[in-house]
Amino acid sequence: MKILHMADTHLGYSAYRKLTNDGTNQREIDIYDSFTQCIDYAIKSNPDLIIHAGDLFDSVRPTNRAITAALHQIIRLSKENIPFVVISGNHETPRLKETGSIFRIFEHLDNVFPIYNTTDITIPFNIKGKKLIIHAVPHCQTKEKFIENLRTRQGQAIKNHKGTKFTSSLELLGADIDTVRQHLESQFKEGMSWDNRGEWHIDHVIPCCKFDLTDIEEQKKCFHYTNLQPLWAKENLQKGGS
Repeated sequence: MKILHMADTHLGYSAYRKLTNDGTNQREIDIYDSFTQCIDYAIKSNPDLIIHAGDLFDSVRPTNRAITAALHQIIRLSKENIPFVVISGNHETPRLKETGSIFRIFEHLDNVFPIYNTTDITIPFNIKGKKLIIHAVPHCQTKEKFIENLRTRQGQAIKNHKGTKFTSSLELLGADIDTVRQHLESQFKEGMSWDNRGEWHIDHVIPCCKFDLTDIEEQKKCFHYTNLQPLWAKENLQKGGS
């Protein structure tokens, strides 16, 4: 199975004063060109699945030019029947609940799975006769959303292993949420921050599949905060296990 991972395309970003002949910011055009090259490569290599792990756009309200560039390339993937999971990052996640997400424009496209409602989503796939489950966590803005996403992932992992969740998420973590966040922060690699949460995953050091999740004591070992680590998305996808 071949999975293509990308992130931080930041469509719509502009910088410096250099302009194209038609007066468009040159850096903005460079970014559109780079995204086009990524999609060209994807279509040529024909992966089984593509995951865009945050910040497709550079802002909550991208320009019409940025939206057009994104739609044009994503529709190309849709027509090739390549599943495309696109997860909202901090740059495109609205700060106010009243503000809608730009990702809604992708909901009508075949083979495109936009994740943007600040809640953990599990997407099952059956690719070439093999079962694949993607746990997608969009940008979390509050501690409450952070623990809510962890709670959802715990429950889904236990369900996938035919177990029953016997106790609360915090009891499984073995600590309060501040301690969990501090534990993760203490392991941040250079470049990691809560602002680029889509670029790294919360990984189980010992994968969930190594535990008997039908047993409460095994659940506590699996989901204990000391078994969690931040891992770059690419490394986590290469590691495998669930």
